[in-house]
Amino acid sequence: MARCKKYVAPIVFRDTRGLDTRGQEVNTMRLGSAWAGRLHQGELLGMFVEGKLYGLAEISKTPLAPSKSAALYCNAIDNHMLVDEKHALDRDTAGERLRKILIANYGINRYEGVENLSVIYMRPVAHTKEEIKRVLSRI
Repeated sequence: MARCKKYVAPIVFRDTRGLDTRGQEVNTMRLGSAWAGRLHQGELLGMFVEGKLYGLAEISKTPLAPSKSAALYCNAIDNHMLVDEKHALDRDTAGERLRKILIANYGINRYEGVENLSVIYMRPVAHTKEEIKRVLSRI
């Protein structure tokens, strides 16, 4: 299915940590497989915090791991929530920390009720109103 070239997928974040790392690739994880199928490399993502557009990011990849544990082990180290601690974490520790964050955000029952996680790798590209206007004017 073709998508409008001007479409910017909206996604809500509870925390802005790591969302202002211009040019640096980070990821966010969402429960289930829907986001992995919905977003594609090169598309823009609208990062919303408290109902307001916080910035834009370009999607670099959206892998879907076969299990939550595989997703966490392979990708948690690059998560936007852990970007400030990345240098001090190994993959196991990062995975466990992010698992706890996901449970706190979604609740244990919802977290346990899904098989896998969508991993959305992105590069934040715009945060100020001027930057956002400039990026959106190019599409």
